[in-house]
Amino acid sequence: MGAAMLALIATLLALHGCGPAPVGDSGTARATDSGPGAVADPVTIPLDDLALLRRRSLDLTGLPPEPDQVAAVLEDPDAIEAIIEDMLRSPRWRLRFADMMAEQFLTRVDSFNATVESYGLDPSQEYRFESSVGTEPLLLMATIASADRPWTDVVTVDWTVADDMLLEIWPLQEISLEEAGLSDAPAEGWRPARYTDGRPAGGLIMTNGLWWRYWSAPANYNRGRAAALARLLLCEDFLLRPISFDASSLLDTDSLLDATSSEPACVGCHNSLDPLAAAFYGFWWFDIYAEPEMTRYHPEREWLGAYYLGTSPEYFGTPLNGPVELGPAVADDPRFLRCTTRRVAGGLLHREITDADQSQVSAWLDAFRDADLRVGGLVRAVLASEEYRAGALLDTASEDDEVAIQTLRMMSPDQLADSVEALTGFRWTEDGFDQLGNDDLGYRILAGGVDGVAVTRPQRDPSVSQQVVLRLLAQGAADFVVTSDLALPAEERRLLTGVDGDTTSADPAFVDQLETLHLRFHGRPATDDALAEETALFDAVAAADGTAAAWAAVIALLIRDPAFWTY
Repeated sequence: MGAAMLALIATLLALHGCGPAPVGDSGTARATDSGPGAVADPVTIPLDDLALLRRRSLDLTGLPPEPDQVAAVLEDPDAIEAIIEDMLRSPRWRLRFADMMAEQFLTRVDSFNATVESYGLDPSQEYRFESSVGTEPLLLMATIASADRPWTDVVTVDWTVADDMLLEIWPLQEISLEEAGLSDAPAEGWRPARYTDGRPAGGLIMTNGLWWRYWSAPANYNRGRAAALARLLLCEDFLLRPISFDASSLLDTDSLLDATSSEPACVGCHNSLDPLAAAFYGFWWFDIYAEPEMTRYHPEREWLGAYYLGTSPEYFGTPLNGPVELGPAVADDPRFLRCTTRRVAGGLLHREITDADQSQVSAWLDAFRDADLRVGGLVRAVLASEEYRAGALLDTASEDDEVAIQTLRMMSPDQLADSVEALTGFRWTEDGFDQLGNDDLGYRILAGGVDGVAVTRPQRDPSVSQQVVLRLLAQGAADFVVTSDLALPAEERRLLTGVDGDTTSADPAFVDQLETLHLRFHGRPATDDALAEETALFDAVAAADGTAAAWAAVIALLIRDPAFWTY
């Protein structure tokens, strides 16, 4: 985050007496001079134990830690390691990994070439349709990442994941967990499934969801798909290669086609790109908006790559005996594991991993390999790094460190929506659209997210629009949970379990309830100053509008506090 914005948030945190801290009253700051990503001369001050627990919980589950987890770490700081292992075995880790990859693979877009109407579905299912299509490749990756199986399976398995909608509209057949080699379902409402249209095994690279997002225009000849594979799975971006050529080569289609095979500046890329594109002709659509074309894989068209591109399928110089060999070729490519390392580390560190990080990437990659390519081993290595645990920078930090190291992170729209729902039961929707999960009828971009097309990198700093969205979310969630809780018996409530509609700030139960709310929302005990401020707010609102409105004001304050939405 920028220095000015960090200073503003730090001031707000200090005023309210809570939030992530490099040194806190929950334990002594811990040395971080070992493990992948560590450096000989540290440039950061590590988070205290509770702040580190909260950061890890939000990054691994998308939710704040539970009060019993906070209590366990307060009693024994070493308990955090066992808690982390539980999180990595949680179904929430799969969902969080999918959300993390969504910011990089950009498959959750607001429209595809086919629509709900293309399949005769009710228009009210538009958001679910778009969400299901975009989630398929992400949840497949997350399922492999959370299972005890090597990451190379993600491009070699002969199955995918699907919900009821995809099973209905696509040529998919559900398979058993045992057949897929899984111990539990990918997510609620999702099951392993196998395409029945003759497509070869290839895991992620044989999913409809990926290639509906990265489709190819007729004159592009699948080059866009080949370039997407190289960029997403190998971190090899053809578009970043410098070229220089005669502008007359672009005068017409024939000249352009000739240039790809004769112009020296073009040949350098197209000698690799075109043979790779030739492997994708099973996904070739003669009509790019026709549902029958898009739905099925077309094995009978695989030979068209050689016809249109004048080359047989190859993988960077290695001949392929058809698309069936594409997945294994990716799995054997050293760039695949290094790229995965960069993407996972970037997701956890909330920044782009660049060539300047090669030494750290190599250390994390070694840990990945030592874990037999289990993603959990890679994740543990990143979590142990000095940069991940950073709560503040030392004076010895360089300007590059100040730019790169995120000592304070902002919740993504996914984390924000999931956390608020888990705490209050409130999910902000309108006409079936998740308001923080789309931009057709929602506020995903304004909340700091990506739409996969116009905005492709998440917002890392707070903004006026993000604060407006947060205020609306906080008000809606607070009103919802207070109205719901006060109408229920205490044992059935979510938050207000120790008070009722007649409780005043003079009652002993009032302070107990406030302290519990702090643990739930901020992951640490409340300070005396914070309790005093919230009590004053409660009394002022209760006098004007009643007890229910007062509790709603307090809960909305806790959500809008930077101690909740930053970590």
